[in-house]
Order: sequence, then C-alpha cells, then structure tokens
Amino acid sequence: MNDTERLAYEWLKSKGYKNIVFRPSRTPDFKTDQGYFEVKKGYMAKGYINVVFYSGQREKIRDTKAYTLVFNDKKEPIVIINPSDIMRDRIGNVILHDSGIDKQFDVLCKEYSHLNSKDIYRNATVGNNGMIVLPREVRAFMGVKPGDKIAFIAIERIGEERSFNLKVKVLGG
Repeated sequence: MNDTERLAYEWLKSKGYKNIVFRPSRTPDFKTDQGYFEVKKGYMAKGYINVVFYSGQREKIRDTKAYTLVFNDKKEPIVIINPSDIMRDRIGNVILHDSGIDKQFDVLCKEYSHLNSKDIYRNATVGNNGMIVLPREVRAFMGVKPGDKIAFIAIERIGEERSFNLKVKVLGG
C-alpha cells in the first residue's frame, strides 16, 4: 500500500466504512460493505487539480460504480469524484487525464523505486515518423534542453522480451 492508499484507508475507517478490503494492483483499490473506492493523487498545476488514470481505468471505475478519492498530502480527500462523472474530461477545477500508461508499466517502475529517482517514471510513444517525445517530467529531471543530443547505450538485454538496461547520457547541444 502506498502513502496515498494509506491516507485513503485511514479516511475510510474514520468515516465509519466497514470491512475495508485493499485490492493491490486492481481497480478500484478498495472494496467496502458500502461500495468501491479508487484512490488517486491529485497534482496541482496552474490552479487546477490534475488526476491521471491508466488505460481503461476510468471504464472499470464507471462499471463498478466506484467513487474516486483524490488526495494530496492531507488526511482528507481534496476531491471525491462521483462514478457518474468519471468519463468527463473536467469537473470544476479538476482535470481528468488518460495517461496511455498501462498498469504493467507502473508495476515495472515500482520494481526500480529503490533507486530514489523522485518518482520520475514515464513512458513515451514512438510516432509514425519514428520520433520519440520525452515527457516533460523526464526532460526536467535530466536537465534536457531543446537541441540537446541524448545517447542511449544498451548495457544488457533482460530476458527474451524487448527489455534492456540502458545508460542515458545527455550530450548537450
């Protein structure tokens, strides 16, 4: 259970929910006698609360009629999203995003969380023209500026899949 899920668990207990069952790596995160709850961390940007969902996750939340509890670092949810609103792109000052990241990618990133890289785990898509756009968080973390060249050096292949340990070096402009 991560910190946000712990906050949600404590909040559910404090509100009198009974038989709270945490469902790791499943959507929704919690099942209670009174229903289902998904837990998300809200990220503030330019006055909006941004909430990011995995591919297909909002459909699962809608289908299970789960409420989405959005936390920052406080003990109370900053937003509770009604299941009937989960497919909307915006609810007041809350913006809902589909990341395109699937749960398998997130689980893979958690395997490397001991590296203490401040949760900078993102994926990128190769476009039709073969170009890769590094997500903003990754560029900021690495100090990449427009025009910089980046070297990707495969250190080793992992198993039979298309997985590699890479060394990434920013070469500058």
